[in-house]
Amino acid sequence: MKKKLKNLLTRNIGLKILALVFSVFLWFFVVSVNDPEQTQTFTAAVQILNADVLESTGEYYTVTDGKTTVSFQATAKRSILDKLTGADFTATADMNFLDRDKGRIPVEISVNRYVSQVSLSTRARYINVTIGEKTAAKFVIEGDTKGTPADGFAVSSVAVAPNIVTVDGPANTVNKIKRVTATVDVDGMSKDVTEAVVPEFLDDFGDPINTSGLDINLSSVQVTAQIQSVKAVAIKVETTGELAEGLELDKITTDPSTVTILGDSGILNDITDITIPSTVVDLSTITEDFETTVDITRYLPEGVSILNSTDGTVKISVDVLSHQEKVFAVPTANITLTNVAAGCRAHFTTETITVTIAGLERKLTAMSADAITGSVDCSGLSEGSHKVNVQFNLDEGLTAGTVTAEVEISPDTGTQNAGSQN
Repeated sequence: MKKKLKNLLTRNIGLKILALVFSVFLWFFVVSVNDPEQTQTFTAAVQILNADVLESTGEYYTVTDGKTTVSFQATAKRSILDKLTGADFTATADMNFLDRDKGRIPVEISVNRYVSQVSLSTRARYINVTIGEKTAAKFVIEGDTKGTPADGFAVSSVAVAPNIVTVDGPANTVNKIKRVTATVDVDGMSKDVTEAVVPEFLDDFGDPINTSGLDINLSSVQVTAQIQSVKAVAIKVETTGELAEGLELDKITTDPSTVTILGDSGILNDITDITIPSTVVDLSTITEDFETTVDITRYLPEGVSILNSTDGTVKISVDVLSHQEKVFAVPTANITLTNVAAGCRAHFTTETITVTIAGLERKLTAMSADAITGSVDCSGLSEGSHKVNVQFNLDEGLTAGTVTAEVEISPDTGTQNAGSQN
């Protein structure tokens, strides 16, 4: 049996070896035909190495256009390529090899699987970056509100905690920040509101700034809006002393004339006005129109404040009127001649007479010569020309100087002249 098996294995040994060689060759041929080498494009994310080298120079980098991937070609058997994805490759850009003039870093690509069976394209690849100055700054966060509280209520104060924020990043972005605000919604509210708010960074024009490239030490802050009752009240001015002789008080006004105050409703209910004490306006020291400004917040009851801070400063105006003189040319037709002797008639020898009237400016300004009337008593006057005193009908507070006029007395021929009386 053994001999028979030996003869079977050793018989035609040359043909058997040749058949084995042919089989191996045929296998390689089939494999090469069915699994050829191919080239395929892959995309991999680029890792930035040694980015901290810029920190020592106070600089930062950003990837141009945000493109952080690179495409490349790999060559291998089709069966190998079918098993590979972009995750099987590593793409790195070392900041130590930064080309500052061209703003780019060379990208090195390596394969993580089938290393000996995959070849990579040797074409140079780069990732483009922008290098800039880095800076840090601190800003005070301003509390703000949006919306309108319920009727009869207003925001008395807004507090932010913490109220300081630190930002670190590209100088060209940090330098654009002019204000940082944190806004809480108070629409329809009648009690205090507290919310966690994300601060908003604004430029010169009040537009939001994209802070995605900045390091910010706060993600949110707590904003509390205190809401209190409000009430509009008049401003009252008390005075001391009296105006000098010849002066009259016209009016005292304030700007604004009313002010809106806020506080607890229990306190506001008892307030009807805000009184500026008499120590502010002493009439005995005033000789002409007078103006002064006062801070009325000092006269507010405890627990009460002004809604609008600009209303805290009030202008007081004291208008006074002084005695003056004014000359009028009064038509003699306005002057009545009384007690003319029987059988005689009387008339003025001029069409107008001049009178100087003294009184308050506003009264004199309102007067018209055509509206002034008066009279002359002709008792005892005989025929001929006479100098007579004219009495004027004036309002209280007005006085006229002594005025004489010439009156002609003549026989009555039956026609009574205007401005005369029998």
